[in-house]
Amino acid sequence: MKKIALAIGLSTLIMAGCAQSASENNDEQQSLQETVDKQVEQIKEYEVTIEEQNKKIEELTKEVSSLKETSGSNDKTEVEDYIVLFKGDDTASYVYPTIESYNKEEDLVETIHNYVTKGYDIGLNSYKFEDDNQLLILDYDENAKKVQGSAGTFIFLESMMNSYFANFPDLIGIKLLMNGDGTEEVIGQSGSNEIFVREPLSYDPEIEW
Repeated sequence: MKKIALAIGLSTLIMAGCAQSASENNDEQQSLQETVDKQVEQIKEYEVTIEEQNKKIEELTKEVSSLKETSGSNDKTEVEDYIVLFKGDDTASYVYPTIESYNKEEDLVETIHNYVTKGYDIGLNSYKFEDDNQLLILDYDENAKKVQGSAGTFIFLESMMNSYFANFPDLIGIKLLMNGDGTEEVIGQSGSNEIFVREPLSYDPEIEW
């Protein structure tokens, strides 16, 4: 009898354990199903959001296209453009590029000249291109003598040369005159009709623009 009772007790425990295990499995499955259901709902919400964003992007794209078409008929927009110009840093150690707007109806050589000579009041008597636009000859007035000192001369020449070279790809040399004379020393030139030749421009890697 004791053996039978013991067997029945063990069977009862085993069945109870199985029932508890089955209940726990059901709870886990239900929890997993709830998680899956939540993820499905989130995915649906994301899909709706993405669709709304795509519609917004499409609307903005159409708006930009419309603005371009409108600006195409604007005389002011048609003559505006951007050029790369160079200027010196505050310590007169190097030059760096900047992007400036300019009027395409204006002379580009004179536009660059006005930018790089700002503060010196150097007049440009005339200019001309030679050798299939590979050589630019600039004829300054006597105010070119205002550019003095090694640092000032360095920054002026680097700003001037790189500004012209950046906007005239075929240009490989620049010669400076003063009142038509190339035998006088003009802003760092020796006075023997020296030509400044295009060279690779190196930048300080720590500079950001």
